Amino acid sequence: LHGAEIVVCTTGTDHAARELLDQLSRLADNVRSGEAHEATHCICGSPGRRTLKLLFALARGAWVVSPQWLEQSVRAGRVLPPVLFECAAEIP
Repeated sequence: LHGAEIVVCTTGTDHAARELLDQLSRLADNVRSGEAHEATHCICGSPGRRTLKLLFALARGAWVVSPQWLEQSVRAGRVLPPVLFECAAEIP
């Protein structure tokens, strides 16, 4: 993930998650917010809900991660490996 563009969409999250995404994109030049059809990572606040954004992300093979990925990445000052925060097992 080092250097590769990371496009993040959010679904079922609150304003705090979007603020964290803004903070992470300021910390890491390769991170930006985007739409589900182009996402490499999808922040899923409600993994039990099958939203259109979530389905787009799954169809693309994007990482589906919890908001903790954003929180911990901002706290660490760098993008952490998404595998530690994957919530695929919670998706029906």
